[in-house]
Formats: sequence, structure tokens, C-alpha cells
Amino acid sequence: MSESVYHAHLRAFLVAHADDPLVQQALTGNAREVTICAALDLEPARLYLESLYCPVKRRPPRDPVNLLRLLLLMLLCRCASITTWVKRLRSSRLLAALTGFAPDAIPGIGTIYAFLDRLVNGPYQPPCAHVHRPAEDDKHRTIRHLHDQTDDRHAYPDLYDSQSEALAAELTAHVDEPRLLTLQTRLEDLVVTLGLLPSLEAGLFGELERLAPADAGSLLALTDADADTPLADADPEPSTADATADRPADADPEPSTADADRPVSPTVPPTMPVRPLLLDVSGDGSPLESAGSPHGQAVCGCSPDDRQAGRCHHPRSYTTRTAQWCYCTQRRSRYLFGNRYYHLTTHVRGHDLPLLTWMGTGSEADHTLSLRAMDDLLKLIRDHHLPVRVATFAGDMHHDTAAHADWYADHDLDPVIPLCARTARSQPETGSDSRMTADGAPVCPCGAPMRHHAYDRRTRTHVYACPAKRFTERQGQACYVFHPEDCPNGADCRPDSPMGPFEYRKTATDRRLYPAIPRDSQRFQRLYAQRTSTERLNALHDRYRLDRRARSAAYGAIYLTLAVICEHAVVRYLERLAAANSATALLRQVLAVIRRGSRPADAPDIGT
Repeated sequence: MSESVYHAHLRAFLVAHADDPLVQQALTGNAREVTICAALDLEPARLYLESLYCPVKRRPPRDPVNLLRLLLLMLLCRCASITTWVKRLRSSRLLAALTGFAPDAIPGIGTIYAFLDRLVNGPYQPPCAHVHRPAEDDKHRTIRHLHDQTDDRHAYPDLYDSQSEALAAELTAHVDEPRLLTLQTRLEDLVVTLGLLPSLEAGLFGELERLAPADAGSLLALTDADADTPLADADPEPSTADATADRPADADPEPSTADADRPVSPTVPPTMPVRPLLLDVSGDGSPLESAGSPHGQAVCGCSPDDRQAGRCHHPRSYTTRTAQWCYCTQRRSRYLFGNRYYHLTTHVRGHDLPLLTWMGTGSEADHTLSLRAMDDLLKLIRDHHLPVRVATFAGDMHHDTAAHADWYADHDLDPVIPLCARTARSQPETGSDSRMTADGAPVCPCGAPMRHHAYDRRTRTHVYACPAKRFTERQGQACYVFHPEDCPNGADCRPDSPMGPFEYRKTATDRRLYPAIPRDSQRFQRLYAQRTSTERLNALHDRYRLDRRARSAAYGAIYLTLAVICEHAVVRYLERLAAANSATALLRQVLAVIRRGSRPADAPDIGT
């Protein structure tokens, strides 16, 4: 049902139960859920959801939009299972009405699971012996050997030196190809339609700004605000051709005045160039515990004593096809049996907003999941013409590989990744007698870490200067003063140079050791501190009780996608709550909108 029809449904329910004390008490106790559901417009996903059903209508199916709302409300209420949730809906008339269904016509448990199967299978296909339905694969037991699948995961072609390098080469070879039509792609489109676009329209990522005709030939370039001195020979500003590469060749470059006055909407490509919003993205992986048994059933003829003693190494029968033992550092350093997922987030206006969740299989490591997730995010932005651009990526030491550094540089991304001590080299350049700190900065001849002086964007060169010579003013004149207490030798080794000795490090020499954002800069520390948003989102996923909710990785990916949509809805609710000063006042505004059937002048927009 559309948003107006849904509000009419809620209005009829509230009018019919205006004198019911249980409903009025439930309104106060579920003020957050009522406000979020009233503002959450799921109608843009109707065309996709209806494509999952047979176009020949015999018996009308349950409204798929309401089924999706039912699942989202289940996560918002943090209910542990579908069975428990159906029982709760049939005992709470208000929660039942919030789903969009009549309180006495709540779908059964099998109907909800059938809807999940339709999401897994994708668009409807007529029954045929040649049609493969992926949801059927997870309904049967699978005979497999966990150790063999773990060993196969580490295999890569002999042409490459690592698994990350092989994956980066594969992704680069298919960078211009569209995304594959898989469950992951369909779930990403749902996140864009129901999560990212409403948040963009609400201004959570910032205000969209159209470029004036005089500025249409250039966009703002990234600047290093934390550099000690202004950047020398900065790159020219990128042209609009980079930001509007998806526009047709015959598009009118000079938009009309009416187009210029029209408000910017992120749902369609604007006719006038829009300055893209720069995103500082962070990423991290975490395991999702499976509901399947990690022990399986024996299918061999080994005796019980051999199995108990660990002498049986035969395959076993499992209820899950992909789950593996995963090491989880967030949960008291214990192992979990499940599938590992990877999520990309950004921290804006004090909120942690998830951008994409990439569901892996088994215990796939972060250094490969991150490349797959970032590749999908960049293609997602391109395919949906989103007015955003990923500027930086922050990850932990697991992402510190040469393959990652080269891949990010090829996609014009600045990595914010600390140097891994296990793989750091003391000799960064062949034939150089300089040493390097843990942050990748060179060490001066006296043994002190050198000061990062500037970054030349034109030549992509880092300039390091003497750490004991610092900028100051003497008698109104700018100069560099030597501080003997900061020098190990206590004497100036280059008195003929006001800032020397110098060290020059080109990013092209080793992109991993010398990234565009120096590891010892304040900007690097500030961006890396935002990576904690991924840890906070992991805690929120725990509160949604996603672990042990499903056996299959496909169901797990669906629940993670629903959690991402819920996170965006909750953040938009928190922004409105801050403006209304109290949850009660915001609830009264929302109820006034629903009961009157139109927005009062002083009420906030339900859709933002």
C-alpha cells in the first residue's frame, strides 16, 4: 500500500480504538516504533517486490510491502524469531496494525518464510525442470568437510603472490561491467531505495549543491587541511566529465533556468552538475553465527570411539552449506560457527550510517571481503547515479597489503590503513640507507623521526624535513628555528639549509608505505578514529539479535539488509527527535498527521 493508504489504515485503526486503554498504553510504550513506521515509505520497493510473484493473479497474495514492513518492525522490536514475532503480533493489536495488515489477519509463519524464499530466488520464473531456485539448496543437508573447504579458500593462481593480488586483478578486469544479478545485488538495491535515498533526501549526508554555470567545468578537489604548510603544485580541479560520465553524449550541457531552480533530488540524475558529497568510508568484518549445528551428523562407518578420540576425518552431513568456524575478536576471543560478513559505514553528524553489507561465505578473511565490498559500493554509486563520491577508506591492519594500496590508488581512493608491524620493511627503497618508523615516516641521519612537511599532488611526492627545525616568526619575519633539545645529537647537521635535511618519498615508489595521507598526520588520526563506527554497528547488530536466527547465508544476508534499512530509519528518527525535544511531542505530531489525513503547518515532514 502507498504511504497515503497506509496512513488511512492507521487512521481507521486509531479512530476505532480511541477509547481502548490497552491501545493507548501501547502507543506510549511503542512511540519510537510508531513514529518510525509512519515515516518509513516502502512504496518505492513495490515494483521489485511484486516481480517476485507470478504475474497471473489467481488468488491475491499477501501484500509484499506489508510483509517487508512486518520484518522491519520485527527487528525494530528486537524479536528473536519469526515464530515468536507472529505470536506477539496476534496478541498486540497496535503492532499488528503497524505492519499494515488487519489485526485479525496476520500472515502465518509459513507465509513469511515463503516471502524470504522469494527474495532469495529473485524475479518469478515459471516452473520448469531447468529453472534453479537457490532457496531450495538450503533446505537439504549437505555432506562436506570443513577443513577441505578452508584449504580451498586459500588457493590462488601461481601468477600472483597472494590471494588479495589475484582478487584485485580480477576486479580490475571487470571494473566497467555491471553488477551480477544475484541476491547480493538485489539486496543492495533495496538498501539504496529504502535506506540511502531517504537519508540523502533528509540531508543526513549533507546538503546537495548545484554547480553554477560558471563552475560547471570543475568540482572541488580534496585538500589536506592538516598539512603543516599549503600543498605545492596541487592537481587541477577534476572536470565535470568525471562526475557526469554516465550522462548521454547528446545531453544538453546548458540546463534551463527551470532546471536550475528545481530542488536537487538524489533519486534521478540531475540535469545540472551537482557537487558530489564526499564520504569517508570505514570497513570491517564480523561473523554472523549460524543456527545450524557445527558438529553435523556422521555418514561414515567409523566407531563412536574413533569419532570421540578425533581419529575420524571423513566428511559429515550439515544443515548449512557454507558456515565455517570463524574467529571473532569482538566476543571475548572465541570461535563462532557461521558466515563472515563485511560492512561499509560512514560517520556523519554524530551518527553511524551503514552503506553496504557484503555477505561472504564461511570464514573468508577481511582482506578479500573488503575488496569485494568496495567494488560493489563503487558500482552501486555509479549504477544509481548517487550524488556521492568515496574519498577515503579506513581499515585496520588486515587491509595493509600492496594489492589493497594499488587497487585504492587505481580507483582514486585515499587509504587510511595503519602499517602492519609484521610486514613493515626497514629498507623502503633499494639502495637507501634511511630507516622507517612504525607509521612509515623516514628517520633522519641523527635517528629521529622526520617531520612531514608537504605533499605535492602533482608529482605525488611526500616531503619530509628536519624534525628539530620548526616554523615560527621572529620580529615579524617568517623563519625556521632549530631546537637542539629535539635533536638526538643536539647539533644542526645541515646548517646551510633552513629546513634540511630533506627526504622525498614518491607514492608510486611504494603506495603501501607512502600513501597520499601520511600515517603520522593529524588527518590520518582523525579519519582512522572514525573506523570505530564499524564496531558500534556490530554492537547494534547484536542488539537486533541477528545471531543464530537462520542456518543459511542467504537468510543471514536478508536480515543484515533489513538491519541496515532499520539503522537509516532510526537515525532519521533521532534527527527528528532532536528537533522535537521529546519523544512524546514527536509522537503527538505524527498522530496529528495521521488523524487529520494531512500535514499541519507546524508538523515535520513524515518522509524526512
